[in-house]
Amino acid sequence: KEIDLKTIKSSSIQEKEVLLTNKGRQPLEIKKIQGNCTCLKLEMPKTTLDPGESIYLKVTFNPKGRQGIDQRNIYIFSNDPLNPVQLFLLKSRVE
Repeated sequence: KEIDLKTIKSSSIQEKEVLLTNKGRQPLEIKKIQGNCTCLKLEMPKTTLDPGESIYLKVTFNPKGRQGIDQRNIYIFSNDPLNPVQLFLLKSRVE
């Protein structure tokens, strides 16, 4: 899964919302969300989703001090038996 911010300025903080949906038949527990950079802030309103429920993960990216093609990883750890770790790529080109 990919979030493409396209071309951004290093002085402008970016905010994106990613829709997460529990497509299973059991409650989905999100155990941890983790980015691979201190430039990322990740916020979620709750960590348990009932079957069919959706929530937004708010991703805030501060590109200060970065330049050129930038790629960050966001990991979502859950109790999903098939996909316990979901990876989102946050891509941008920083001017």
